[in-house]
Amino acid sequence: MSDLRAFLTGFGVLVSLIPFYVISIPVFILRFVLCKTSKFLRPDLCTAVSAQGNLFVSDLFSRNSPRCVIVVPIVIDGCYSDVQYLERFADMVDTKNYKEFKQYITFWHGFAFWAPDRSFELRNHVKFYDSENYKTVIDKDVSSLVERLLNKQFHPRRSPWEVYIVRNYEDPELVRGKKTVLVMRFHHSLADGYSILYAIIEGLLQSPLSTVPLPEPNYVKRSKLDRFLFKASLLFRLVWDASCYFGKGVSQNPWNVPDERKVWKQLYGKSKRIPIERIKEIKNELNVSFTGVLLAALSGSVARSFRVKGIATEADAISCFIPLPLPGHPSALKNHVTGAQVSLPLEDDMSPILRVRECEELLQQQKSSTIPLLLHFLARTIGLHFSSVCSFLTSNRVNPIGLTNFPAGIHEIKTGLADGKVLAVDLAVGGLTGVTGVAFMAISYVDHIRFAVTAESSVMTKDEVEDLLRYICDEVDLLHTLAFAIDT
Repeated sequence: MSDLRAFLTGFGVLVSLIPFYVISIPVFILRFVLCKTSKFLRPDLCTAVSAQGNLFVSDLFSRNSPRCVIVVPIVIDGCYSDVQYLERFADMVDTKNYKEFKQYITFWHGFAFWAPDRSFELRNHVKFYDSENYKTVIDKDVSSLVERLLNKQFHPRRSPWEVYIVRNYEDPELVRGKKTVLVMRFHHSLADGYSILYAIIEGLLQSPLSTVPLPEPNYVKRSKLDRFLFKASLLFRLVWDASCYFGKGVSQNPWNVPDERKVWKQLYGKSKRIPIERIKEIKNELNVSFTGVLLAALSGSVARSFRVKGIATEADAISCFIPLPLPGHPSALKNHVTGAQVSLPLEDDMSPILRVRECEELLQQQKSSTIPLLLHFLARTIGLHFSSVCSFLTSNRVNPIGLTNFPAGIHEIKTGLADGKVLAVDLAVGGLTGVTGVAFMAISYVDHIRFAVTAESSVMTKDEVEDLLRYICDEVDLLHTLAFAIDT
């Protein structure tokens, strides 16, 4: 009965979208008119913020520390002069594709527009991180900087991005010698992670974008009859999937953190690097997908964390939101993503092998789900509304955790600076607006992968963040051991 009640609730939410869009028609017309007449009525404005970018705008102007923040640290070999870096950044911000790097967000009749920063100075955005007496910088120092940047406010009349150049960096896991870390922070209203990675690679490092191919969806090949049936049933499946999606209740556990429970400080940590080959060996031995292994490791680590901390929940699963990159990502500052939702198993006594198979089954269900299509449509349409309305309607109310899987390239990226190359790429993502208490990241580059966690400090301490990361690595090791033990 509870499942039927949830379905009917979700169906009611879906049906309510019809009068919402009807009522919103004048708003959409007003936005269209303003966009077309802005160059005459407001020549001081540029283009309107894109629909998907508009979903995050209200967070940029919040009195609290922002949650829609992305930080991308990139390690390159060698140390170069200040002039070399500044010249490259000057070239990058002057590129037509990245014009928003010299613009800030303002409002006109309730809609978000880009406006040129007439007092733009590169030094306001590009800064040099010099440790005391120029001593060697280690990984812990960079992680502390990333955590600080996750919680720092943006200047209201500047483009929401900045870069810290960290010199004299050393990491024993990488090649010997001094290295440099470019730590780029930006707000999600400006772009998504791939846009910034592309801007750094193409605009700053002057390397071809072909070195970082986006992951393409693994489409299932269908016969003509299957394609016909797929299209014919699309509307029915969309209604069914949407009703189930909207009818899901809020996961009641301590990682579900509404604004009134937040301390407004995010903690950050990252794991050791894991060889990608190790994940592939598990995948091949168990005949599951790469992402299925990652989800199982996360699911097991969350269940273990709950057990260790004595957290009791009535639910046997936890809802996780997963951003998905769309194919055909433009070479510009854009948000070009959709998303999916999976309910990861929380049973602490579940065997790791059974857990990975259940996660794989959940993943396969998502491949035939219409939810990514629905969320993309909602983002492209609700994002045309007033920014305040966008914020209210799209704020996360269901998912206590999220996972960002960020493949940064399978080949080494050349820097164009003295024939140097990119040695490592990391990622830190804020919890976005809503109730997410813990955000997971899985970042792969060339032959290694590492996990990272961003957690609201009202949910866990710094030590508990490190414990959670260790649990993830332990789950991977255990899966690897058990996968090969099956055949023996």
